[in-house]
Amino acid sequence: MTRGRFFTLAGLGVASVLSIAVLSKVQSAPPVLHGPDGPVKIGDVVWPSKAAFAESGARCPVEAPAPAIQDRVEADMATTNFVRALLSPYEPRGAGTISTRATLRTVPVYVHVITNTSGAGNVTDTQIANQIAILNKTYSGADTLPNGTTPNGTAANTPFRFQLVSTDRTANNTWYTVGYGTTAETQMKNALRLGGAN
Repeated sequence: MTRGRFFTLAGLGVASVLSIAVLSKVQSAPPVLHGPDGPVKIGDVVWPSKAAFAESGARCPVEAPAPAIQDRVEADMATTNFVRALLSPYEPRGAGTISTRATLRTVPVYVHVITNTSGAGNVTDTQIANQIAILNKTYSGADTLPNGTTPNGTAANTPFRFQLVSTDRTANNTWYTVGYGTTAETQMKNALRLGGAN
C-alpha cells in the first residue's frame, strides 16, 4: 500500500488553502473503484468496500512532483511556518482586537531633523506629532479611509505603539545631502543616535 505525506498550507490573510500531497512511493497501477459496495483495488492491495478503504486511512496514489517542485514546496512551507511562528502571538481575536497572548510594546522614537545651514528641510513639531499619531493609528488597526473602510480589508491591531521621546535639529550641509553608505552617513548616525536596542 502506498501512503503519502499530506501538507496543508494556509496563506496568511488569504482565504484559499493550498493542499499538496507528496508521496513517498507511487504505484504505477491506477486505482480501480467498483460499485458503491464493491471492492477497492490499488496496485496489489484490495479492500472489500469503499468504507473499508476510507477507514484504513489509505489514499489514492498521486504522481510525485518533480524534485525541483518538491524543494520549492518545502521551502515555501518553511517560510510559511516561520512567519506563522512570528505572528502567532499577535493573531487577531476578532475585528480590531489583539490576541490575549500579545503584550503591547511601546517603541521609543527619537526624531533627528537635518537641515542645511539655510534651514531648508525643517519640519515642525506638529508634523512630527502627526506622523507619530498616524503610526499609532495604523498599527492599532484604526486606520480607515474617510468612508470607514480599510484599503486592504480588515486592519490588524498589532501590539506595537510608538512614543515620541525627543526631537533634535541639526544644521549641517554635508549631512543634509548625505548619500547612502557614505562615510558622512556613518558619521551622522554615530553622532545622532539615541536610545537603546528596544
